Amino acid sequence: MSAEVETKHCTLEDIGWSITGEDAQPIVDACNRYLRDFAGTTCPKCGSKLGGLLGSFTWGMVYGEGFCTGGLMGEKCGWPCRGYHDIKGDDGEAIFRQRLPIALAYHPDVVESR
Repeated sequence: MSAEVETKHCTLEDIGWSITGEDAQPIVDACNRYLRDFAGTTCPKCGSKLGGLLGSFTWGMVYGEGFCTGGLMGEKCGWPCRGYHDIKGDDGEAIFRQRLPIALAYHPDVVESR
């Protein structure tokens, strides 16, 4: 009998970011709320690293969206991912001036079809 491993929700810390300063907390909170829909830079299905030169992320048909290719061994994974991110604050305005280009796998809680 195998126990299913619980997938952690992504945070700023998981992607290596630290936002500090007197007024940073609302920005940190908004970013972490947004990132909660993602599992991070490693595919929760096959364990492949998504970013970097040899990462297993490839673009899909929808702008900003893609999927995991399964890594260098040629496995067919297909787990949904996003490559561009527009993080908005409580006022609905974008926090950053540019879309953030980082490949993140969707968290299993938000994936409807596996």
